[in-house]
Amino acid sequence: MIIISPDVNPELYSAWIHPPVPIHLKVYLFNVTNSEEVQRGFRPKLLEVGPYVFRENRTKINIHHDEDTDTVTYKEHFTYHFEQQLSGDLKLQDEIIIINTPYVAAAIKINNELPWPMDSFANMILIQYKESLFIRRTVEEILFKGWTVPFLQQIETDIGLTLVLNNTFGLLIGQNDSAQGPYTVARGVSDKSQFGTILKYKNESELSYWPKSSQCNKIQGSDGTIFSPFVEKRTVLKLFNSDLCRSLYLSYNQSIDFEGIKGYRFTVPPSVLADPRENNENHCFCPNMEHEPDKCLKKGTLDLGPCRDSAPVAMSTPYFLDADPQYLEESGLMPVRSEHETFLDIEPMTGIIMQASKRIQINLILKRVKGIASISKVPEMLFPLIWMDEVGESMHMLLGIICTTIKLIVITSTKASRKMIIEVSTSLDVENRLKLQSILYNVRLLDFISKMIPIATLLVVLSIVVKRKFSRT
Repeated sequence: MIIISPDVNPELYSAWIHPPVPIHLKVYLFNVTNSEEVQRGFRPKLLEVGPYVFRENRTKINIHHDEDTDTVTYKEHFTYHFEQQLSGDLKLQDEIIIINTPYVAAAIKINNELPWPMDSFANMILIQYKESLFIRRTVEEILFKGWTVPFLQQIETDIGLTLVLNNTFGLLIGQNDSAQGPYTVARGVSDKSQFGTILKYKNESELSYWPKSSQCNKIQGSDGTIFSPFVEKRTVLKLFNSDLCRSLYLSYNQSIDFEGIKGYRFTVPPSVLADPRENNENHCFCPNMEHEPDKCLKKGTLDLGPCRDSAPVAMSTPYFLDADPQYLEESGLMPVRSEHETFLDIEPMTGIIMQASKRIQINLILKRVKGIASISKVPEMLFPLIWMDEVGESMHMLLGIICTTIKLIVITSTKASRKMIIEVSTSLDVENRLKLQSILYNVRLLDFISKMIPIATLLVVLSIVVKRKFSRT
């Protein structure tokens, strides 16, 4: 029985709290090579720089079990450590030319939200500081460290509008040495089918970012670290991703062979990020769908503004893979499926994740702003900033906003069998791989035998009935 419990499955519970092998976060930045041309309305020429590789560690903290509701509540703590060796010659001190995101975002937000004359006062502050549309910053500053933005402090002091916490901006600032949650998940004691399902996030059973009572606010699935066993091709793997402010799902794509072990590859189908004007299920991801449908983003993207304090930011597939052709044309990016597609490889009998990559891209929703010369002629587009690949390259590496775990399925009742499954699920060396292959073979054999027993029993009963019938005649 798979239960999130220190008493029933101590090994699983220990690995669930502190996964023994970290995920690697690979970060790719877009260096702008024609910044002056972009200010005149030309399309950007983007040069990918990366990957900058970070070791990502996740630990569950503040854990509370509630036997009455069969749930466990916890927060998840994150740390990131730069891996110089895995990054090669790339260093955090490398300088990249990027679009001045806090400057552009502030200008757009001021013009969208502030009434007259406050918007004019705020724009005067922006003009006074003479910010450039493109700036040169180190990778360290762009990601986790951030940099102080003086004009944001001035706007907060004079206008009373806080645009960025502590007036310090970084694409991933505040995420290192931080905690998310709390999450409340089903332990799987009373209902095994609910094992690992997230029931609440931040003590709420649904989100509040999207239209009230809409499908988009529903919290569905697990966090991507645990799945129930006996996965089939028709199975839909549901996940909740707090960073993307939504639930999503993966469907079967193809059968694969990973290190000699048969498995299923699951990918995110196009319907998850379908154009809300064409897919009714996605209507609620564009809150102004009924009144201003033309302002909705097209397929392959998600406007994160509703859950990011109205910031002009959108998530997309890397290089706009499977997105609307408009985004490909405007950015000049050419996606490669094998490099940019999110996938999850799972061993179907046990539900163990063999390898996975979660890949997303963050874009600035660039708009022209009248009255500010440097932004008045820019191309209106989704401007790529960064794309990331959270990759798990071992059997217990998992997808989702992803952490790693060992997932046990106690198929037999013997202590030796449980111990063997634990050993196998923690390594992929030759000896343990052969052990896992042997176990899976035996499991499938037992499964086949268990299915054949009722048939054999029926045949025996039928033969006895027929024999008795003929003996009477």
